[in-house]
Amino acid sequence: ELEAFFSAEEQRQRQAFIDKYNFDPVNDC
Repeated sequence: ELEAFFSAEEQRQRQAFIDKYNFDPVNDC
């Protein structure tokens, strides 16, 4: 399923971003 793939990729990239910058871009608006 393509949507599932993109969802997993988004989650991975978001986690990598949080790890790199040490904050959550979704909750830290």
